[in-house]
Amino acid sequence: MKKKITMLLMVTMIAITTVGCGVQNKFLKSMKSIQEYNFAEYKMSIDDIELSKNAKNNISMNAMVTQLKDVSISGNVLTKDDTSAKMNMNINALGVEIPFEVITDKDKIYMSANYVTAITDIMYSSMSMENENGELSDSLKGKYIDLSELSEEDLENKDKIEENTKKIEQVVEEYIEKMDKSKFSKKDGTLTCKFEKEDIIKIIKKLEKYIIEVYPDYPEIEESDFDVIDIFELNIGINKSKKTSEIYMKMGVDNKEEDVQTISLKMEMKHSNSKDEFKAPSKDDIMTMEEAETLIEDSSDGAMEDLKMEDKEFTEITNELDGYIKDKTFSKEEISEIVTSMEDTYEFTEDQLKKLEAYK
Repeated sequence: MKKKITMLLMVTMIAITTVGCGVQNKFLKSMKSIQEYNFAEYKMSIDDIELSKNAKNNISMNAMVTQLKDVSISGNVLTKDDTSAKMNMNINALGVEIPFEVITDKDKIYMSANYVTAITDIMYSSMSMENENGELSDSLKGKYIDLSELSEEDLENKDKIEENTKKIEQVVEEYIEKMDKSKFSKKDGTLTCKFEKEDIIKIIKKLEKYIIEVYPDYPEIEESDFDVIDIFELNIGINKSKKTSEIYMKMGVDNKEEDVQTISLKMEMKHSNSKDEFKAPSKDDIMTMEEAETLIEDSSDGAMEDLKMEDKEFTEITNELDGYIKDKTFSKEEISEIVTSMEDTYEFTEDQLKKLEAYK
């Protein structure tokens, strides 16, 4: 699992790094022009999910796909200089929005605590409860959590990271400059560079040594680790006149028995110059992660009392589970997962827990 996550992060890094580096002739100039802007609006979403023939007839699988395709991440990034930046990000999922705001100032990283209030509201809403805990919202309003303490290893290796980041950009740029011209295309003013599976494997292997220098525990990736992905495509597009860039990534398998055959992701960016200003939060508005966790834990103590399951509510839940079984809405394994999730969320009596066991 750690290797798969690392691989995905490296592919993402290659995509983002490419938007900031060069390639042959016009592509190089287009990349450089995009890099000059200090503001970018972005949106990331799942472009498509292709299911197997059997999975297409599965109601729960289709419902999952519909929910996933509705998930999107949008926001903007404003840079003031080489050491300061502000990023706003909104995660939209299941009809709700979770806002994130991050400010970097030299070696410091601050995250707005507003996201905690949003997540708390969603948690209560999912349990059909009204969030009456205003104290937590008031305590966190306008506050920023200092995340610098979470990246001490990065701070200790700051110079090495900066040095190796430049080397990584150079490696990617040199590889692109040697790519075959057939990998480049132009349509409607957008110049696109296409990476295939073999390209990504070669680039990642070239980058590994620079990452290991900073993170010795980094798991070395073997070429066989990529066997889990049969289909891979990464397209980086730049439209200089429209000041836009886009990243399209498609991954999939050849095994027709797999429920998910392919999944495609898309990221679109609009670049410009902005005169907007921002500054690091004041000392009075900064709290440590430990302080934030203490506030959240204290506020959740009273909330847990509201999660006790009354007999009437429990009967409604068992009736709903019986309906799932009768209508074959979910498989036995899926119903078992639903029950386990409820056990982790609510406080049941011993008698209620015994009755829930029958659904596992």
